[in-house]
Amino acid sequence: MRIALLDDDPLWLKKASASLETYAENQNLDISLIQFSNGQDLLSYTGEPIDAAFVDIVLDQENGVDLGADLNRLWPDCRIVYCTDYIDYAMDVYETRHTYFLVKSQLDLRLDVIMKKLTLEQKEMKQEIFFHVIKGEMTRFLLRDIYLLERKDRVTLVKTIHGSYKIREKIADILPCLPPVIFTRCHNSFIVNCSFVDQKNRASYELKDGNIIPISRRYAADTKKDYLTWCARQMD
Repeated sequence: MRIALLDDDPLWLKKASASLETYAENQNLDISLIQFSNGQDLLSYTGEPIDAAFVDIVLDQENGVDLGADLNRLWPDCRIVYCTDYIDYAMDVYETRHTYFLVKSQLDLRLDVIMKKLTLEQKEMKQEIFFHVIKGEMTRFLLRDIYLLERKDRVTLVKTIHGSYKIREKIADILPCLPPVIFTRCHNSFIVNCSFVDQKNRASYELKDGNIIPISRRYAADTKKDYLTWCARQMD
C-alpha cells in the first residue's frame, strides 16, 4: 500500500512515519510512504498511484478539506484519512469522501482500526460483478462505479459513473450478489449504492447527482437500518 503523508509540521511527519513503519513491520504489511509539506506538491504528484493519504486539515496556506475534495476528483481510488489537533473540524470533512477522521494525539491508539479499514475498502474497491448487457457482450462492472439499479419496462438499468446499461436480470436476483453494507434495496424497482447518497429523507434518497429515489413503505424499515449501518461504518 502506497501512503502519502501531507503536513506542514516536520515533527508530525516524522512521528506519523515512524508509527506507520512500526505498525507495518509488526503486521507484516508491505507499505511505502511519501511525504509532502504542502498540498500543491501532493496534487502535482505523478508517480505510482497513491492508495491512501493522511491529510492535515489545518495547513499554513491551505485548507486540508478543500484539498481532500481535489483528491476525490483527481484520484477517486485514493482513501483519505483527515488528521487534526482540533475536533471542531469533525463535521467539515463529511463534505468529502474519506475513510477516517483522526485526532493526532490518538494516532497510535487508532492506527490498527485505520489500517484495517483502509485495507478493507481497498479490497471492496476492486470488487466486480458481470452482467450480460442487452445487445452486447458479458461486461465487467466495478461495484464502486454503480450508483443505482432501476427496474423499468421489463429490463434493469445499471447506472454507473460511466453511463447506463440495460440487462435482463431482475432486481431480486441481483441483490444477493451485492455487498449489503454498501447497497440497499429501497423499492421494488430500485437498489441504491449508499456511497452516492447525499441525503436520506423519510420517503426518498437524494443522490449526489440530484436524482430523487423513492423509498417505499415495504422497504422503509430495512432501508433505514441499512443506511444507518453504512453511516456508522463511515465513522468507525
